Amino acid sequence: MKRITAFILTVCLFAAVTCGCGGNDAQSGFSEPAESINNTLAEQYGDDPNADYEVEGNVSVGVNMARYSDFELLIDSFKELYPNIELDVITFETGTDDATEYLTSLSMAEKKLPDILYDDAGSIPTYISNSWAYPLNEFLTDEDTDYSHIPENIINNLSYNGRLYALPQTLHFNGVVVNTDLVDELNIDVPEFNWNWNDFSDFLKKTTTSKYSGIEIIGTAINWMSGSMSDGLTVSGYNPQTRLFELSDSVLKAINYVKEIRSLHSVEAWSLRGAGGTQSDYAKKFSTLSNITDSYAAFNGGLVASRFAGTWSYGEINSNNLEFNWEYFPVPQETEGRLPMHVDYCWMTTGVTDENKAAAWEFLRFITYSREGNLIRLSAYDEENYDEDSVNQTFYIPCTTEPSVLEKFESLPMVTEAILYMYDNIGNSYFGDPEKTVPGFDFVYDFVLDEADKAINGQTDFTAKMGEIQSKANNQITQYWSDFEANLKDFEDQLG
Repeated sequence: MKRITAFILTVCLFAAVTCGCGGNDAQSGFSEPAESINNTLAEQYGDDPNADYEVEGNVSVGVNMARYSDFELLIDSFKELYPNIELDVITFETGTDDATEYLTSLSMAEKKLPDILYDDAGSIPTYISNSWAYPLNEFLTDEDTDYSHIPENIINNLSYNGRLYALPQTLHFNGVVVNTDLVDELNIDVPEFNWNWNDFSDFLKKTTTSKYSGIEIIGTAINWMSGSMSDGLTVSGYNPQTRLFELSDSVLKAINYVKEIRSLHSVEAWSLRGAGGTQSDYAKKFSTLSNITDSYAAFNGGLVASRFAGTWSYGEINSNNLEFNWEYFPVPQETEGRLPMHVDYCWMTTGVTDENKAAAWEFLRFITYSREGNLIRLSAYDEENYDEDSVNQTFYIPCTTEPSVLEKFESLPMVTEAILYMYDNIGNSYFGDPEKTVPGFDFVYDFVLDEADKAINGQTDFTAKMGEIQSKANNQITQYWSDFEANLKDFEDQLG
């Protein structure tokens, strides 16, 4: 058990370090579903042939209020459909997407873990290493047709040694917000959904004038940019097949790309800020702005053509009431449809008892991949049902490609063609948040990103140091995998 203890202490110390996990786009807290849809959706969609509506049990559900995800409607509908299951919803706050701190406190106090963790974004290897995550294979059957609609790449990323430890619930993507009014004014074509990085460069140059800039900030996106520039690699050039970093075909490309864009005067608005951070050439070019302290002041003021933003920030941008028309686009792709995708998930803990396993499983499948659960949740975003006080996102992207769920998703008023393009390419996309599934990724990623930042800022020569950086990163990630696999073996031996 010494290996496990060391692992959790390390993770707890750095739990706040993430590389862009998919959060949600509203403030903390939750509210009751709109009265007009309360309980009626269960009656409308409660005909799942894969469900066991007669199962009995008591199921505790842990909800991290730092994630403020929609859950009230799903829970109310589940209660209607499964009258023999008693749900105990336990809310907790950690200040991060990670439940490690909360679960550690329960374990140290020898208290029971919740049976289900709802919409989590923590490190699955950490949960496994501490004997918290219960494998789900015993519940999977060939008769459950809904399960077959989860894309294989997602299942593979949530599995270790052939055992599935979590189920996806909500998907997010990195994207580009484009000021379409500015594009129209300059008589430039709006981007294609499958644009590549050369197309993006051309777009940024064409939208840069004495008055406008092409993009607000580009350098902070280097972590996922490197994955989108090379087939087979992910964040910071990590190869999930070899479990090693390949920096020359990824991070180096991204560094050179950012440096090239920044070398073109005022294409990146942020570069104009200079050492003062808010003054200098930025204030001169965007002199009509009343306040330039915000990081996206020029974009929000209609003077920049684009900015990077994940779908989790869509509602936040929408709430700014920008005085121009804008659209959300996929990020540039070297391989068409290969996008950085973020997967938030739910899982069953080892706190579940034999008598409540069946009930806990029914709840877990209902809130993740089930046809009926997804149709109920999507219905809250219907034009006739939508109430911003009853949901905490502008929309959500399901983890299943089940045909009726796809049809419902397509019908939602806030789901654009660009968002549908992302959804249609779930199976082609890569995990843009490997810190959730790769042991120790946070720490190695942080090291690589720090070196990349130094190179972009002209402090070091990345090419000269690349061999040393890659060797150190790979030694670290190899050790993290080795430690995790030892913990995994110990855990699997406990399970029998």
